[in-house]
Amino acid sequence: MLKEQVKYITGGVLVGVMIAAVLLFGWEADTEESEQLSEEQRREAEEILSQLEDGEDDRNEELIDEDEHRPEDEDSEFEVIRDGFVVEDQPAGSSVTVKELDLTDQRWLVVREDRQGELGNILGARLFRSDQRSGEVELQRGTEPDRRYYVILYQVAEREAQEGRTFDRNYDSPLVKSDGELMADEFRTLPQTDDEQQDDDAEQTGLEQEESEAEQEESVTNDDLEDRGSEDQENNDGNDENEGLEQERDHE
Repeated sequence: MLKEQVKYITGGVLVGVMIAAVLLFGWEADTEESEQLSEEQRREAEEILSQLEDGEDDRNEELIDEDEHRPEDEDSEFEVIRDGFVVEDQPAGSSVTVKELDLTDQRWLVVREDRQGELGNILGARLFRSDQRSGEVELQRGTEPDRRYYVILYQVAEREAQEGRTFDRNYDSPLVKSDGELMADEFRTLPQTDDEQQDDDAEQTGLEQEESEAEQEESVTNDDLEDRGSEDQENNDGNDENEGLEQERDHE
C-alpha cells in the first residue's frame, strides 16, 4: 500500500519536473537555436520545482507515519480483533439481552456491575458461538433499576476445550482494541415505573405479613409445647403421689 502511494506521488513529481523544465528551458526546435527565457519566467519555474520537492517530502513523511501506526498492516505486530456487539438500555431483571453479535470465534460475554465508575462484581457470563447474532446472558444476581452495567468480551481459554465450558476469570482474558481499551459496551437499566413500584411494595408487604404469621405460629407452637410440658409434669407429680399413698397403705 505504501509503495503504491509513493510510486503515485513520485510519478506526479516527475510530471511536475517536466513541466518546470519546459518553462525553464523550453522545447528545442529543429534548429540549434533555442529561445531564451526571461528572468521572471526563470524565477517562476524555480519556485514550482521548490514547491514540488517540499510537497513530496511532507507527503512521504505522512505516509510513513500512517503506516507505522496502522495495526491492520500485514507487517504489524498487533492482533486485530474485529468482534463486536450491541447492548441497549433495558429493564432490570435476571438476564441481559445482547444483539448484533459479530464474532470471529467463540467468545464469553460477561456482565459486570458498575462500582463508582469502575468495573465491579461479575453478575453472569455466557459463551456465544461465532454464528450467533443475539441472545441473553443469564445472571446469578439480577440487575437493579436505574443503574449502569458493563458487558465485556472475553477470549476463551484453551484449557476449556478439555475441561468444559465454564467461565473462569483467572484463565479467560478480556479482549482489547489496538488502543488498549477493553472491547466492551455499557448500558443502563430503566427506572422503575409507578406501577412496578406499587407491585414491589405489595410484594414486600406480603412477604412481611407471611414472616409475621410464621413468627406467630411458631410462638403459638412454643406456648403449646410449654403447656403440654406443664400438664405432663403435673400428671407425673400426681402419679408419684398416688404411688406414695399406695405404699403407705401396704405398710399399714
